[in-house]
Amino acid sequence: MIILDIDGTLIDHVSAEERAAQQFGNVYADVIPRYSAATFPEVWREASEKHMAEFLAGEIRFAEQRARRVRTVLGDPSLSDHDVDEIFNRYLAFYEEAWELFPDVLAFLEHWSPNEYFVALSDGSQAQQERKLEKTGIRHFFQAVVTAETVGVGKPDARLFNSACDQVGVSPSEACYIGDRLDKDARGAQSAGVRGIWLNRQKARPVNDVEMIHSLSETLENRGLF
Repeated sequence: MIILDIDGTLIDHVSAEERAAQQFGNVYADVIPRYSAATFPEVWREASEKHMAEFLAGEIRFAEQRARRVRTVLGDPSLSDHDVDEIFNRYLAFYEEAWELFPDVLAFLEHWSPNEYFVALSDGSQAQQERKLEKTGIRHFFQAVVTAETVGVGKPDARLFNSACDQVGVSPSEACYIGDRLDKDARGAQSAGVRGIWLNRQKARPVNDVEMIHSLSETLENRGLF
């Protein structure tokens, strides 16, 4: 079985978030004049990371991290829930429109699907991650989608990886996980007894204790990898 991270591995989340934040910033330029068009995407990313970390730590629910993101960026903690929802939904529409697969994903799934089960794993919300896979046309490849929202813990907690194995009745030692973050993905998988492979798309310095590839395409040339 192959377990695959979603954001940064299958779907180019960073580019989608940057494009969406740029469009969102343009729409609300009169409300947030302290940010320039050039700096707003970075401001949005920082707020997103801050409040997503609170969600993953179990401090708030997924919907609340969205609300806090809006209130933080707009600098208005008094915004009503209705206004927050309306504002965030504008961003969300831009974000969903920007979802795209990395170029190496479809060939990878088509190549390995005849012989392997696929499970998708994410720190995000169940509904949104399911929607990402549906909208990008790859949901049918996956036996299950496992998220921090439904399991109750995020990466690198071993329970999240073990839950992915449980979904299809496979032991951790029989599973392989591929993700783009060294510690949260590859080493998190290793801590659960799952073989972890670091998808080092950014070509960061390699490490000695973790298997590494730079592209999913590399696996097509190595039939003995799985």
